[in-house]
Amino acid sequence: MASFEWILFLLPPFIVQSTMLKIQLAQVNFIYGNNAYLPYSVGLLQANLQSDLFIANNCEFMPIIFLREEIEVAASKAACADILGISCYIWNWEYSKTLARRVKELNPKIKIIGGGPQIPHKDEELFKKYPFFDLVVIGEGELTFNEFVRNFIIDPNFEFSTINGIAFQKEGQYILNPGRSRLNEINDIPSPYLENVFGDVIANYDLDFQVSQETHRGCPYSCTFCDWGSATMQKVKRFSKERIFSEYEWMAKNKIEVLYNCDANYGLFPEDRELTDRLVETKNRSGWPKKFRAAYAKNSNERVFEIAQKLNDAGMSKGVTLSLQSLDELTLDLIKRRNMKINDFRSLINTYTNKGIPTYTELILGLPGESKQSFMAGIDVLFQAGQHNGLNIYPAMVLPNAQFNDENYKKLHGIKFVETPMLLSHGTPEVDGIQERYEIVIKTNELPVEDWIDSIIYAWVVQALHCMNLTQQIARYLNRFKNISYTEFYSSIISWSKNSIVLKGNIELLKSTASDVAKGTGSLVIEDFRFGNIVWPVEEILFLRLWADGFTGDLVPFLTAEFGLEQDSAEELVRYQVFSLRSHISKKGDRQKFSFNFLKLLDDNFPEIGEEKEDITVVNLSDSEFANLEDYAREVVWYGRKGSTMVNKLEIFEI
Repeated sequence: MASFEWILFLLPPFIVQSTMLKIQLAQVNFIYGNNAYLPYSVGLLQANLQSDLFIANNCEFMPIIFLREEIEVAASKAACADILGISCYIWNWEYSKTLARRVKELNPKIKIIGGGPQIPHKDEELFKKYPFFDLVVIGEGELTFNEFVRNFIIDPNFEFSTINGIAFQKEGQYILNPGRSRLNEINDIPSPYLENVFGDVIANYDLDFQVSQETHRGCPYSCTFCDWGSATMQKVKRFSKERIFSEYEWMAKNKIEVLYNCDANYGLFPEDRELTDRLVETKNRSGWPKKFRAAYAKNSNERVFEIAQKLNDAGMSKGVTLSLQSLDELTLDLIKRRNMKINDFRSLINTYTNKGIPTYTELILGLPGESKQSFMAGIDVLFQAGQHNGLNIYPAMVLPNAQFNDENYKKLHGIKFVETPMLLSHGTPEVDGIQERYEIVIKTNELPVEDWIDSIIYAWVVQALHCMNLTQQIARYLNRFKNISYTEFYSSIISWSKNSIVLKGNIELLKSTASDVAKGTGSLVIEDFRFGNIVWPVEEILFLRLWADGFTGDLVPFLTAEFGLEQDSAEELVRYQVFSLRSHISKKGDRQKFSFNFLKLLDDNFPEIGEEKEDITVVNLSDSEFANLEDYAREVVWYGRKGSTMVNKLEIFEI
């Protein structure tokens, strides 16, 4: 570097440009109803650039592109810039590429920089596939992007080889510069909230904004399917509590509805108790933020429980993750994962349930080593352990920079995947014509394609019928008193579906959906606009369709035919099942008489109870006032599912 250039770096306020350099940042996302995410990642980039006086005196920041505008509209804005920085995630990758391509066509001189976890930087064909990128940033972007902008101000034609942590193309060759060390002190990066990066966004858009926040960075685990912000297998570094507290105040002032914590393991540190205390105090004092979501520490402990209880008592909890991903020991070894013992899991479920704190557990279908049989058996184990309401099952995704996408790893485990349109749960169907896509596993050595189809159908059915309480009480009763496993019960429902007009049509729809996806020709989106202009996860739209179309009316003949229940017993059991379901027609104060005390019979706190008759009257204590099915679908199925709100709060009515 010439001595003059060194002087510029030593004198930050020095103005070099005769006209201000224009910087455009983009991090687009979907709108969920009237809810939109503030673009946190590029906000960090802008806050860091603005704090550098040399850059601030020579640059103008254009309004951040954060909504999925029509490409021509967004591109015409961005093409006026000198530098375009795009933060790329799985939910905006196709849009981001299309935007970058069009901007480059409109302004060939612009420098376009891609960053984020979706950039496939290990692919040496990257710039041949995506020639509109001038360079891509690998890993943390704040310092790398700052260094690029500083160099560009001095000399727009500078050599990219001087910057660590990037890849670029030179004379047709893929160049990967040395990696950049992680930030030594992450608190040196200013907060986009506290630096008012989003002030104009909040003022100019009539949207309900949701925010992302880090209290730490990095993840000490090395799960092969994961790429947590490209910071897996990393030392965890913490942001100061003063910064976090100040961000809470900013959220309160700006009436932020939902705070999404971005940590890989919230509750990992003792200090997280103090953070939670301050967050709850802020909400109780100001009313905001109303809800908090987090990925909790992988092996839940007393600290996580204390945190969850405080959030739940404040009405802020959207459910606590008790993570497993799989219950098969071989699979856990192959994905470098360790779970808590199932007895510890059962104890935790009981502890959380007794305190009224909702929990949910996630499983992934398509992991190496997992067969159809072990997958179904794992679900059975979870139900036996008491996780009846909060089970979420996802197809395994192949992320570009995770070990899962390594060619040797895929070959070793026989991993085959297909690209399919992305199902953006609870998003508003887009009209921009740009379909986001992702790659999902449909075959491994232990899971042939036909078994994957059977397994994903089974997963959809157990989530819709059991976890969302269309048949949960029935299945629990039969498991406890007739020794019928959950696997047998739900497999029987699928087999028996030919006898039910409602169920038959829906099972056939699931089969065609799964088969088309496995062929690479289909989508996981099932449209039914009776429940709003919303993209529903398959299990949720299945639940809504079955309930709305009267599926529960077919349960009595199913129980008598498949499990030999007497007609009157089957009718009473189904009647209790329907009464327990929080539906759009159930009302607070409703009462029904039963000749069995199902409340006690299905309570895991009474393990030795017999099946004696006991005449009781049960009253519904849950608030259930909904204008229509669409209102119910939004409030209970979408907003409330992870809060275990699908089951009415029932109590014996004492005269």
